[in-house]
Amino acid sequence: MSEPKIPHGFVMIYTETHSICMRVDHIVSVAVSCGVNHTLHITTRDGENYKAAYGFEEFLKLLDAAITEG
Repeated sequence: MSEPKIPHGFVMIYTETHSICMRVDHIVSVAVSCGVNHTLHITTRDGENYKAAYGFEEFLKLLDAAITEG
């Protein structure tokens, strides 16, 4: 079974417990934690914080693709 197509302007965020399809313009900050696992911390406009399993550069590429595709 193939992966569903992610709409333009959205990015998938995979956490330990959820898969979230989020609007790119809903994300206000992205930071990487120091230490062994380098967890990516994503903060949204409504103040929610998500810990995602991405490399920082990988996530920036996903954001760029979500913004520029079309």
